Amino acid sequence: MGISTGFFNRFGNQRVVGTDLEIDLLDGTLSVDEENNRVGIGDTAPGTKLQVTDTAPYVTLKNSTAENSDGGCEARVIFEDHADATLAQIEGSHSGSSDDTKGKLILSTHTGSSLTTALTIDDEQATTLAGDLTVGGGNLVVDTNVTATTNHTTVAAHIDYDATGIIASGQTGQNIGIDLDINSDSPTMVGTVLNTGIDVDLTGGTSGAQTNIGLDIFASGADQNFGAIITGTTADLILGAAGNADLTVLTARDQTTGTTAGKNLSISAGSAVTGGSNNINGGDLILSTGKGDGTGTASMQFRTKVSGTDDVGERMRIHTDGNVGIGDSAPGTMLQIKGANAYLTLQNETAENSDGGCETRLIFEDHGNNALGQIEISHVGSSDDEKGKMVLSTNNDSGLQAALTISETQNVALAGDLQVSGNNIVDSAGSAGISFDGSGNTQVDGDLSVNGGDIQYGNGQNATMSIAAVSGTNTAGKNLTISGGQSTGNANGGNIIFQSSAAGGSGSSANSLATVFTIENDGDISVPGDIGMTDSSAINDENNNKLLKFCSVGSAVNYVEIENAADGTAPAISVLGDSSNITMSLKPKGTGGVRIFGSTAAAASLLLNEDSDNGTNFMKFQAAANIASNHTYTFPSALPGADRVLQSDSSGQLSWVEASGGSAANDENLILHMQVFT
Repeated sequence: MGISTGFFNRFGNQRVVGTDLEIDLLDGTLSVDEENNRVGIGDTAPGTKLQVTDTAPYVTLKNSTAENSDGGCEARVIFEDHADATLAQIEGSHSGSSDDTKGKLILSTHTGSSLTTALTIDDEQATTLAGDLTVGGGNLVVDTNVTATTNHTTVAAHIDYDATGIIASGQTGQNIGIDLDINSDSPTMVGTVLNTGIDVDLTGGTSGAQTNIGLDIFASGADQNFGAIITGTTADLILGAAGNADLTVLTARDQTTGTTAGKNLSISAGSAVTGGSNNINGGDLILSTGKGDGTGTASMQFRTKVSGTDDVGERMRIHTDGNVGIGDSAPGTMLQIKGANAYLTLQNETAENSDGGCETRLIFEDHGNNALGQIEISHVGSSDDEKGKMVLSTNNDSGLQAALTISETQNVALAGDLQVSGNNIVDSAGSAGISFDGSGNTQVDGDLSVNGGDIQYGNGQNATMSIAAVSGTNTAGKNLTISGGQSTGNANGGNIIFQSSAAGGSGSSANSLATVFTIENDGDISVPGDIGMTDSSAINDENNNKLLKFCSVGSAVNYVEIENAADGTAPAISVLGDSSNITMSLKPKGTGGVRIFGSTAAAASLLLNEDSDNGTNFMKFQAAANIASNHTYTFPSALPGADRVLQSDSSGQLSWVEASGGSAANDENLILHMQVFT
């Protein structure tokens, strides 16, 4: 699997440079425009930092708490500065304490001392402004001309103004219903003109419990009731020009008693004429923070009701650098999700039970919209079940190629090499199973099983298979067991085969492998080449007692050859070497001799063949078939001075005597019994 070093911008505190992120989930799109530092939802070319494009481009903040308190079940959009101070806030909450769906909307700004409600819209769509209302796009004009001469009632502006009460000593009562006095149409005007359409100044007294309402609009009884409609080419609603202000849905905002639920706040852009075929765009919904100066910052926050409390908490923030944080007020990447359950769910809503179907994907593209990598989760098989698999793919410049596959049985298949940057691969218990030292050396702390494959060492250096030394005093080393494959029934087990390649001709092609040593399943050992033995090396029996010992001579050139034979012929032991004439030596120890045993078919015999150039005839010395007791014939110590024959005394001592030495000279004295060699 290949993942860029900027994956979600969180590995090694790295940044994504020159790479867009676009996730196409069937009919929707999440696009990160790196060049313009913008995020588009449903739009691959967002015109703002965050743009939502759809036939219903709604942003929903849902408080999942079942709460019917006034100001409860709140959701907020919070705007913070670089110091995490809340500059402004949009809050939608429940209105009243009744179990209903009434809501209110509150827009708040910071006064420099605290976050203060600026505008409230209650569940009856009544709007309350805590500060000034500035209409910057045009004039507010009351132009009344009465020309009728009959009875009539004309009201240009109706103010039902009743301000009664006793003004306390030292206090000033100033009550203004509507203050309109605008006429700046003068041809001689050369100075600066500031015109205010409606100036509402409310000053309450200290006596009693007074409430000042700058604008109270009550509309009811019609099919549609609007608290206020502001129209114009640019009809801005500016709150809190001199301080923070709230835009509030005024139905029992922040109530402490009662059961009235808060009212919803819906913000909709202008709609085009629908029902036709003109393909006219609807108005964009643009949420913008206030402009700063220099290195000043501003962010956009969204808040909802906190379960179990009477307050709201931040849920999502668009940071001043364009990073989006869900549950994180200081996201370090383009999109950061933070929380106790920081889950991201991709759901394929298609009822599909095909292999590879019902898939969801994370696709990573470059600037040319080429998929560099992909994570895909899909269904396994065609059964109606919940089995899934994960496939990680990278692009080899010929398209996406599956690099790692995790099956429904949690088996992992790698299409390429596995590189571990750490020191260990651990097992399910957290214990190191495979360890690396950073120099290419690997340690397996347990059994290593290879199913159906080869273990191959690299050709760059010599390799050793060994058991490490043990520790402690007088501690025995551990055994190394190499076994062939086990068979079943009457089938043979696997052999242990050792192979190597002999030298070939010059060139770069690998020489062919050939078997040099085989341990067969029945214990037989096959060696097609030489076996090198060090001086005094031995072959031992099962009790570790010596059976055969090999002794070397410096600069040796002569050796013994053992040859087997076909049916009816005799095996042979031969002396070979560089020397022309070589004697076969048999060396007994102490008083022992060289003994030749007979078989059940015949007594022992010694055959002396003629020169091989002349044929295969032999002279045979044969022991008696039945010997009463062991006896020895001892040869004379020297050759006779003249022609003589051998005779034996009663102890088996042979001596040279003349042929005429007695009647037994031609028989008994000439017998050379084979026992002389015992």
